[in-house]
Amino acid sequence: MSVGAWGAGSPLLIYKHDPEVGIGGWMQPEGLPSLRLGDWTLAKGVEHLADCILNDKEPMISAEHARHVLEIMLKAAQSAREGQALDLETSFSAPPTP
Repeated sequence: MSVGAWGAGSPLLIYKHDPEVGIGGWMQPEGLPSLRLGDWTLAKGVEHLADCILNDKEPMISAEHARHVLEIMLKAAQSAREGQALDLETSFSAPPTP
């Protein structure tokens, strides 16, 4: 799955390979809206981090959020290897909406 390709505004894409029905490659799932990350870029992320450091602000993304995302990625790979759903052990509190 690819979401936003480093903030370039690309849609949600899923790689599907099923030779029995002749499917192979990246595709946007039907029935889902095009999910875009807007104008967020890596440079804006660095700028946000610098602003947080200079102005003693909390970053939009916390270490707990990053740990949760990492667990999801690792459990997805483990789940695929084992062929079963796995429970997540971490969570995070979303920051208040500005």
